Amino acid sequence: MMMLPQIYDQSVIFGADSIFHFNRFYDTAMQIKTGHYSYFMSLFGFNQSGRIVNALYGPMFAYLNGLLLLISGSWFKYQVLSGILINIVSGIGFYKLARKLGSHNEIAIGIAFLYMNTYWITSWSHSQQFTSFGASLMPYVAMQAVGMISKRQPKINILALAIVMAIVIQTHMLSAVFAVCLLIPFALVGFYLTSEKYLFMRNGVASVLLTLCLTGNVWMGFLDVSSNNKLIQPHPQTDLLSLSTNLSLDGGDSFGKLGILSSFLFITQIVLVLQKTSLISFENKLITIIGTLFLIISSSLIPWNIIGDSIPALDSFLQFPFRLVVISNILLLLSISLTLSQIELVKNFQTVNLPIAIVSVLSIVFFTLNFQGLSGISKSWNGDYVLSNRININFKKTDPAVIRSAFRDDNLGKPFTILQKSTPDYLPAHKDSKLWDDNNFHPYNENIKATFFNPLKVTKSIDSHNQLILKWQGNSKKVVTLPVYKYADSKMSLNHQALDNSKVQTTVVGAVRVKQVKGKNTFKIDYRPSRAFRYMSGLTVISWFILIGFGAIKLFNHIRFLLTKNMVLK
Repeated sequence: MMMLPQIYDQSVIFGADSIFHFNRFYDTAMQIKTGHYSYFMSLFGFNQSGRIVNALYGPMFAYLNGLLLLISGSWFKYQVLSGILINIVSGIGFYKLARKLGSHNEIAIGIAFLYMNTYWITSWSHSQQFTSFGASLMPYVAMQAVGMISKRQPKINILALAIVMAIVIQTHMLSAVFAVCLLIPFALVGFYLTSEKYLFMRNGVASVLLTLCLTGNVWMGFLDVSSNNKLIQPHPQTDLLSLSTNLSLDGGDSFGKLGILSSFLFITQIVLVLQKTSLISFENKLITIIGTLFLIISSSLIPWNIIGDSIPALDSFLQFPFRLVVISNILLLLSISLTLSQIELVKNFQTVNLPIAIVSVLSIVFFTLNFQGLSGISKSWNGDYVLSNRININFKKTDPAVIRSAFRDDNLGKPFTILQKSTPDYLPAHKDSKLWDDNNFHPYNENIKATFFNPLKVTKSIDSHNQLILKWQGNSKKVVTLPVYKYADSKMSLNHQALDNSKVQTTVVGAVRVKQVKGKNTFKIDYRPSRAFRYMSGLTVISWFILIGFGAIKLFNHIRFLLTKNMVLK
């Protein structure tokens, strides 16, 4: 139902980062389709520029999205299917989380449906904000967190916690940081409460070590690239305070704004916990307190600009303090579901099912706001602009009919021949570059000039060794900029002569500059990661196989037990 406006309009929706992520998934889709794999280099996406993106941005999840894109066969179907999957994953996760803590079934269903219609879940369908994928997994992280404060005996489930965290890390690094932030306060309280502190700590350490084994490709890949290159980080936001959470009189939430509905819900929950403290369970109180703390931390009550000046990395890594609402959102909604299931006040109204009525009304209101928002955005597709968001989008053709036709084409890469986003994230800048501190540094322009608008007529292909090959005709001997990027571990050759990486010239954003000859020119480039990365990737693969094998054995034994039990009963 939530995707009906997009399905009705048969639209492709564009947010600020849509084209960036489309390039990522197109690259992995084509790698799967052709059998030409490169974990690091973009062989197909980003105009076959060889830039490294997916290895630094949820690598395995990028391949899953590439597979989904192949199965879908079109960008429209992919968007609809990915939106549905996010809703299913987030809804089931929240329902199981609420039920784990004793929330009534109907209330758990209603609040789960409400959660599916909150800003951080719907923002993928509305504007392709990748944090939505992390938000859809956050209920599963919270399940592990609440297990640490169990009444009977706080504990850490080694396998469950490691698997959940590994999946989040393989999906989105920033969401993984949020997941750790969510876990820490619960772990501290659990450690204080437990009578078996050594076991609690041992299981925590074991879970961390297993997580590292299951994600070795991610963190070692990041270290491999970042330690040898000066990477251009996402555009820093120097005014973090203006991008923190503020209350809004709008009905629903929006970027940087907590709408009046969410504000009312959260404030009501906080007040009830303070006033009805004797009727509120310990878990509910703690979850409310932690959720409230994260809400405050995300807000303009915190001197974010001073913090940003002290920790400049936050300007590029966090960028928007409002993102921390992802944590408070799930915790406060969870506490609301528990309150509606626990407070004696609402139990006096059991004859009219007041709690269920409240949840039903709230769910319908949130769904209506989501539906109206998606409907309005979806209309852009059939309008004169087609793209609902054109920030940093460059066009070779601007005719709306041509753009729509490109995104409907069976060739999934056709759109990127007529438009491209100039985002320079993770490009290899000069070692002596001041990057964003330099007022003359314009990486967006340099990126798009070097690739999408490069005047050199180059044909690109991939050989049997998964090397990217560029061929072109030179009119004379001169230095030209190639539409491809090199990193410290790139291996290159020009006209069958190996090139010394350290001596190859580049533009300020890392585009290769070589001296062509008159006539036919051939340039080849490959990326050779360190031996440490290869070892850690191997460990990751082995770890997953062992884990899957262990799970399969347990499942087989469980099925055999049920069959044996059934035969005995007969």
